[in-house]
Amino acid sequence: MTDVVTVEMRDSVAVIRLDDGKVNALSLDVIAAMEEALTSAPGTADAVVLTGRPGCLTAGLDRSIMLGVDRAAVTGNLRRVTRLYQTIMNLPVPTVVACTGHAVAAGALLLLVADARIGARVPSKIGLNEVRIGLPLFPLAVASARARLQATAFVRSTLEGEVYDWAGAADVGYLDRVVEEGQLLDVAVGHAAQLGRRDRSAYLATRELVFAPVIAEVEQALGRKAPQAPTPG
Repeated sequence: MTDVVTVEMRDSVAVIRLDDGKVNALSLDVIAAMEEALTSAPGTADAVVLTGRPGCLTAGLDRSIMLGVDRAAVTGNLRRVTRLYQTIMNLPVPTVVACTGHAVAAGALLLLVADARIGARVPSKIGLNEVRIGLPLFPLAVASARARLQATAFVRSTLEGEVYDWAGAADVGYLDRVVEEGQLLDVAVGHAAQLGRRDRSAYLATRELVFAPVIAEVEQALGRKAPQAPTPG
């Protein structure tokens, strides 16, 4: 792992924190460190909380690394990004995101693929803004948005790239709950611990069914055409 990604045990919950001192851009090194932390956590933890630095979960992919003229390299990079989200969706313990603030593009997708999402009541921008800046959304982002966001907000949030503050994000479905900033981590850890005490087999079997339509939509979309090079959210 890198210094950007750290893991702290809070009783039975592994708190994975992303903090680069800036906007928590997801580079290949950061993505690899997040994957390592996520896949290692189930060995010692009953649940995981994924969080960011004060004011920012992540502002998205590190475009200087994730985008480029070498299309084959970019496509390979995007597969690695997609694998990160698949790791979260398939983690054998419950996963809660504690959203500390901004969660744009790849950050918004982290919210859409997590089991539960709790946000801080702080100034923030949350949403899939790719189309607004000239990039198509990746199938996983569209499928996850269709599954998790309010139907009336789906087109605005994807095709129009609308970005919300914390209140709007809660209204449309990016966040399940919003609390004061100072309470965020304690509330998220408490909720994760509660989920971790559920019957594991029942929880995971049900989660698989819950996310099955997302996986099916992605597989159908990728079957129609090869993945494109732009960012997956």
